[in-house]
Amino acid sequence: MIVLGIDPSLTSTGFCVLEQGRLDKKVLYSGIITTKASEPLNQRIRDIYAGIAHIAKLFKLELMVIEKPYINSNAQTSIKLANLYGALLLLSAQQNIELLELAPSTIKKLISWNGRADKDLVAESIKHFVEFEPSTESFDETDAVAVALAGIHEIKKIKILSIT
Repeated sequence: MIVLGIDPSLTSTGFCVLEQGRLDKKVLYSGIITTKASEPLNQRIRDIYAGIAHIAKLFKLELMVIEKPYINSNAQTSIKLANLYGALLLLSAQQNIELLELAPSTIKKLISWNGRADKDLVAESIKHFVEFEPSTESFDETDAVAVALAGIHEIKKIKILSIT
């Protein structure tokens, strides 16, 4: 199974393409897509959409896992992030990629056994599941690996429950 994990952000969207083999998991490709706050919102969303669409074309994705945005105390920021989130949902539908949305606390709990884990603990915890060295110092890439790993865990659970 090939999974794309996405940690959406208008300034630095993290992504990770993860392959689940029979016995192991492997990071095939990961990184961040950055945009400048000075650019118009529609161009920033277009650039992130285009980057993720390109990744989707490079790999035969079976699942796209997106971290659900949390409601920020700044309503304008939340609305802008919701626009990006909608574009990513549209991309999964257009490309016929199964979609799974996970809350940040669910991802943290599945990866570090602590739903309130900080970014350092999440980054350290993913090493128990997959060999990974981030290509940047950004936690967005590491968070995307965690999103993909959590998605694999959750989709297996969903498939087991649907059989019974």
